[in-house]
Amino acid sequence: MEGDAIPYERALQEHVAEALSDTPVVLIAGPRQAGKTTLARRSMAVSDRDCRLLHYRDHDQVEVDFVIEDGAGRLVGVEVKSGATIKAADLRGPRRLASIAGERWVASVILYDGTEPLPFSDGLWALRLATLWG
Repeated sequence: MEGDAIPYERALQEHVAEALSDTPVVLIAGPRQAGKTTLARRSMAVSDRDCRLLHYRDHDQVEVDFVIEDGAGRLVGVEVKSGATIKAADLRGPRRLASIAGERWVASVILYDGTEPLPFSDGLWALRLATLWG
């Protein structure tokens, strides 16, 4: 039932807020179209941090899952992949973001289920999802 989703949404938002109180990074994982971006945006809206959470997709359907913009307008891209390897196509979104953002672009990270961190170019890395937990 649609009405039942609201208590879960609020409970999840409270969990995210609690985690952010003592942790610099919180991973929100789930299947496509489950509301991860909405939950992240709502959590950031009530945060005391001066940043916005955006999504990038252009007319060619090249996209970046999350774009974080700080108060100074600087951008960081975050792409999340479930696979253990990084393909050339996985780099399209972060590279396009860097290209269009120019000097506002700081870095992009692709989080993946691999075994090694992979540097691709200045400001573009693939990091193991497990890196978030130390």
